[in-house]
Amino acid sequence: MKFPQNLLDAIQFQRIIACVYVVPKNGFENIFPIEMEPDYEYVWGAVQTVAKAHEYLYSNPEQVVKMFLYTPSVGCGNPEDWYWVIFLKQ
Repeated sequence: MKFPQNLLDAIQFQRIIACVYVVPKNGFENIFPIEMEPDYEYVWGAVQTVAKAHEYLYSNPEQVVKMFLYTPSVGCGNPEDWYWVIFLKQ
């Protein structure tokens, strides 16, 4: 994998003010290690205003967006501490 030399905080990403809701043509893939059926569109909706998400879908319309639910705890855990990691690969 290649990563940028400097990573930006999420609030520094360029945003689109007026956007059309765009979903990946081939959908989503859950790469979380346990069996579950998350609401992918709800999660994807959280990044709809990020310009890079739109650029990704327009330049890679056939790709599947991979989603991983990060749970930093062992056992039951607290869902308030969990967050989604969305992988967009060109």
